[in-house]
Formats: sequence, structure tokens, C-alpha cells
Amino acid sequence: MTWIIYGDNQNITDRTNMEPKDLEFEEIRESWNVYELPDKTLIKVKIILSRLIQEGVLDLTGNPVLSFMINTVIGSVPVKKIEGEIIPEENMDFKPVKEPGSEYKLNDGSFLEFKPHVAQINRINSRDQRGDPNYIVQIQPLATFKKHKNGKK
Repeated sequence: MTWIIYGDNQNITDRTNMEPKDLEFEEIRESWNVYELPDKTLIKVKIILSRLIQEGVLDLTGNPVLSFMINTVIGSVPVKKIEGEIIPEENMDFKPVKEPGSEYKLNDGSFLEFKPHVAQINRINSRDQRGDPNYIVQIQPLATFKKHKNGKK
């Protein structure tokens, strides 16, 4: 699990005495982002929001500063079985197949969207329970907060 702060918590404009509060949210989409390696192996990444807290302050843009807890799920789907020794490979080439991300609707009608930025994929010299190669995937989750249509926060 990862805790992330969204909003510019260094430049707070509204330091009201509001207490931080957990926000309810509805899952709109939690989709797999898929990346293809040169050998056609698919790397799948999904970001799942598990907790959302409004910190009780606004940043310079007027958006609430949010903290959220996410879980990142990663899997691989090999096209063919690799026999013999696995050759480790760092910084593998990959291409995006689909990147829909995850999206959540907050009770006030605003939206929070997550997309993984895959920085690097490495194949390591080990196998999973099925004998398939293991991978280390370096990801930076990107969050986008969107106000609802009538402009309220």
C-alpha cells in the first residue's frame, strides 16, 4: 500500500480548522493497463484506491489537499514458456497496449483518476510458482483531480 498526498501541501491558501475526514467514493473504472515486451509477454498493471482523506485545507489552486492509499497490482502473461536459464534483463523495451487507468467518483461529484507511469521493467533471474519469469516493474502513480461540471469543489 502506498500513501500519496495530492495537492500542493507546501502552499496552502486556506488553513481553516477543518478536521481531516475520510471521503466516500464510487469505483467508476478499475482497468488493467497493459504493456507488451519484445517477446510478446504482457505486463499488466492496475491501481486500486482503498482510502481517501480530505486533509481539511485548500492548495493555491483552490483544490482540496487529498491523501490517498492505493494498492498497485502487477502481473505478467507470458506468450511462451521460457526453458532453461532465465537471462536477467534491465530496462527492457516495452510498448503500451492499453492505458485506461482507474477512475473514482467522489460524493461531491468530482472525480479522481489514476494512471500508472511505467518507468522501467526488469526481468530477474527467478521464476514464479508456474515456472514463468518474474519481473520488477517501477511505477509512479499519476493522479488527476477533476471538479464536477458546475465548478464546485
